[in-house]
Amino acid sequence: MSKTDPFAAWKPVQDAWMESWAKAMGETVSSEEFARTMGQSLDRYLEASDPVRRQIQDSMEKYLRELNLPTGNEIIHLAERLTQIEMRLDDLDAKTDEILDLLKTRQAEDDSTQGATLEEKFAAPPAKTSRPKIRRAAKPRARSRK
Repeated sequence: MSKTDPFAAWKPVQDAWMESWAKAMGETVSSEEFARTMGQSLDRYLEASDPVRRQIQDSMEKYLRELNLPTGNEIIHLAERLTQIEMRLDDLDAKTDEILDLLKTRQAEDDSTQGATLEEKFAAPPAKTSRPKIRRAAKPRARSRK
């Protein structure tokens, strides 16, 4: 113990007190009864705060509308729409690739028959090529008329 520190005598008492409280709190917090009570308290708090939360949310949406800014729900809706548009673009890209492949095949067939006579060119129809599978969008779309 130091002669200059008047609280040095209290240090062992404080340490013992903190240790006993830590042990008691650890036992209390780890009990089933404590967990059940805290769960009930949390449920009551959430039930009581729900009307206030809704009022704040409604006020925030009105405020954002006044500022001409999108709300969270509107941003979510836009993100969903963008995802649908991206999927349709992927489908169009796949169809474009299919058409280009078909055109290349036709061009190659035409190039291979350039030296042939008319009878040879039109004797048999060109061989059909197998069509690649096209990935479809998650949601069904209305078919366009061709």
